[in-house]
Amino acid sequence: KMSQKSKDVPIRSWPEALDDNIRSDDWPTLKTLEENNSFDNGVSNRLRRKMFIRAITWNLCAKPPPPPDQFLLQMIPRDKFHVIFVGTEECERSIAKSAINPSKKAWEKYLAEVIGPNYSPLRSHTLQAIHLIAFVHLSIARHCSFCTSAAVATGAVNTLGNKGAVAIYLRIGKTTILVANAHLAAHQNDEVRRNSDFNKINKMLPALLERKEF
Repeated sequence: KMSQKSKDVPIRSWPEALDDNIRSDDWPTLKTLEENNSFDNGVSNRLRRKMFIRAITWNLCAKPPPPPDQFLLQMIPRDKFHVIFVGTEECERSIAKSAINPSKKAWEKYLAEVIGPNYSPLRSHTLQAIHLIAFVHLSIARHCSFCTSAAVATGAVNTLGNKGAVAIYLRIGKTTILVANAHLAAHQNDEVRRNSDFNKINKMLPALLERKEF
């Protein structure tokens, strides 16, 4: 329950969207790193400053994705982010069809082609129609010392993967990052179930990821 004090706190507005015109000119290029043999020092200095990450969640409703140029324009401009997470629901096929064939290989191939050769797919995880994939910029790929993933199903009978969440947990240098993509019960009148599912996900995911780490 919320305290009266919490209720009186004004609701803050959402933070401003990340500027898509962020310049990445100061990133070390692969060619420069090879010529100067300065990969570790150059990247380490930049990692002490800021790391730009973009995380997207998108329900495709079993429809095909847009043309690559449109996707780049609206979602992920190239070479602006060190790490990119793309989470989807009902990608490639419907929830029902994904129960039979959960593969997202065509979608992962599409993303790799769109995002471009300067990124490497680090890890992906699928739970029926829920999917999450992480791409890392090649300039910091060697600093990724650990990466794992897990899923928690909260669908039919509280066990099937038509609802639930997938998460990817990784370490870059000394920084750990965890991104989860969830598909919860829809509509305003299902708040109780959504909260219950969230609590299950919030409780189980850390334990699953921690077990895999050690």
